[in-house]
Amino acid sequence: MKKGQMKIQEMAFVLIAVIILFGIIFLFYARFEFNKVQSLSTELREERAITFIRTVASMPELRCSESILKVSEAACLDLDKLKAFNSSLSLRNSYRKIWTSSYITEVVVQEIFPGNSIYKIYDETPGEESYFSFMPLCSKDKCIIARLIVSIRLK
Repeated sequence: MKKGQMKIQEMAFVLIAVIILFGIIFLFYARFEFNKVQSLSTELREERAITFIRTVASMPELRCSESILKVSEAACLDLDKLKAFNSSLSLRNSYRKIWTSSYITEVVVQEIFPGNSIYKIYDETPGEESYFSFMPLCSKDKCIIARLIVSIRLK
């Protein structure tokens, strides 16, 4: 009788050890998959920010009108429209929903050459990561080089 009980106990301990081993393996696998999903999420937000740079540059509210460059598809930002956007808090607030739904924390246009003015289109809090693209910033009489900066929240 005693030998039979010992074999049953040994079998029970082996089964418990196997279950614990598989539990530990599952925890490591779940952690690995969680890190993978988190990095994919960050990557998706980065891609969204880069796409958003193109979207902001092509917004009719900021894009150069045909009268400035005499070209129907001008790839530039209108300085006068940008100044209006920068000075009007109500105008900036009307677009707040677009920016926050995209994890965007800041949209800024900064003159590079010859000036150094900064125009804020949207400014919630400083972002964790910033992406930018160079754009011409034009008014009726001249164009200057500017940097369109989009900051995102990663987590």
